[in-house]
Amino acid sequence: MIDKLNKKDEQIDGLKKNVETLESTLQKAEQDKQTKDNQIKTLNTEMARQEETIGKLNKDKKALEETIKKTQSDLAAEEDKVNQLNKLKQKLEQNIDEVGDVGDETISGSRCESSHNLTENLRGGGGWSLRSAGDGSPTAVGIVGCGVPRVGLGIWYVYHVSGWI
Repeated sequence: MIDKLNKKDEQIDGLKKNVETLESTLQKAEQDKQTKDNQIKTLNTEMARQEETIGKLNKDKKALEETIKKTQSDLAAEEDKVNQLNKLKQKLEQNIDEVGDVGDETISGSRCESSHNLTENLRGGGGWSLRSAGDGSPTAVGIVGCGVPRVGLGIWYVYHVSGWI
């Protein structure tokens, strides 16, 4: 019977050790669970912060895309203006060349007595012929009267006196 009691005591001691081991394992598992829960909360908070940042960045991206689109539109409009002015410049240069050819024949005549007359013609408006393409944009500019080409003064007149700028 003592043997049985000793066996039972050994079994009880073994079971107590098993219970202690299980309790220790359970306690570690609960600590791990709590640590994982804290990590999950931290990660969720970080995710929410990053989602907010992504939302702000997407909003900024849309604003930048709109700005780029407007800038491209403005650039295209400015390029159209430059092209129109270049065409006008070419026509003006062509007209000046044509008038220069005619002017060479008449330079000694009474029509071109001095550069003062040319300046007066240009400033008075009587020295210029402006033609429109129907949409209000100038298509040709030429000198009427004196045939002495004055490119610098002519371009000044087109840009400043006529108010196209």
